[in-house]
Amino acid sequence: MSYRLRGEICVDVEDFQYDIEIDVNGPEGISELMSENNVTTAELVEYQNEYGVDEYRLDITDSNIGDYIGSLDADGVADLAERCIRTLSSRFKEEQAMCTDLQSEKEALKLKLVSTIDNTSQHSITTCPPASN
Repeated sequence: MSYRLRGEICVDVEDFQYDIEIDVNGPEGISELMSENNVTTAELVEYQNEYGVDEYRLDITDSNIGDYIGSLDADGVADLAERCIRTLSSRFKEEQAMCTDLQSEKEALKLKLVSTIDNTSQHSITTCPPASN
């Protein structure tokens, strides 16, 4: 699951009393820190939305779709349904356009084939009599 962070990462002072080395290097470090502290991406996004200045949305994936839908209220479900319908409609229109293009190509090839056959049949075939010795 992808997510974007802006701002600061805060570490509790309590962590330092145990001489824990905290190393955050890029997304892998953030993911590791979240995992060690049992922080889910949904919780991180919820926290950012509550206390941050930017609005974040989770990227919906196959692995988190159930959790995502379960966290939505009625308006959220309606919004998700609208987005799904728009996406399906767009994909259908793309497929329909491709089918139309393929049908046009098929018809053009048929015409070309028929034209080639007609041109070939118009030529007369002449045979030469065998040469006499």
